[in-house]
Amino acid sequence: MYERKTRMDSMSTRANELALEVALKNIPKRFRQRIIESYVGLKSAFAEGQYDVCGVRAGKFCETMLRLLQDRLTGVSTPFGQKIGNLENECSKLERTPVTVAPESLRVMIPRALAFLYTLRNKRGIAHVGGDVDANEIDAVACIRIADWCLCELIRVVHALSLEEAQALLDAIAVRQIPQIWTVVGKKRVLNSSLDYKSQTLLLL
Repeated sequence: MYERKTRMDSMSTRANELALEVALKNIPKRFRQRIIESYVGLKSAFAEGQYDVCGVRAGKFCETMLRLLQDRLTGVSTPFGQKIGNLENECSKLERTPVTVAPESLRVMIPRALAFLYTLRNKRGIAHVGGDVDANEIDAVACIRIADWCLCELIRVVHALSLEEAQALLDAIAVRQIPQIWTVVGKKRVLNSSLDYKSQTLLLL
């Protein structure tokens, strides 16, 4: 059963990557591949409960998205391999680009979301030792939802699909992931009531 589930998860991940490749095909390959890799990696880490890893991959997602926006709005981006000095400051610079250059979502809304996501990643002990709070599920959930929104908004603006196809893809990406097991105060409950007792026991194990 577990082998079959792993195979299905792998197929699902690959299908999502291919769908994103199509949706983002108007974006230069050097940005597109890194965005997809960091985003899919972020989602996978969350599904596996690796909340500290979520922060690392969220950081890569932010840094790549920033470079893409720099390139799109100014024609010049921080080279890959060169450290971004202050991501929040770089995001603020994008807000000052002329309104005629790009829609407000690319100039203002996505940069502000990236700045918050990067701050969350840095200040909550997700990617660095010494944060106020250790890596935890609620912070990882916030990372996931902000990344979901940023990617959905990017696809909405630059997609190369029909409106119907783009909306379907955005809806699929934005679907909230519900865990199969709910844990509270040390007690666990299987949320999928359609499973028989044997399957529930295996899932808990």
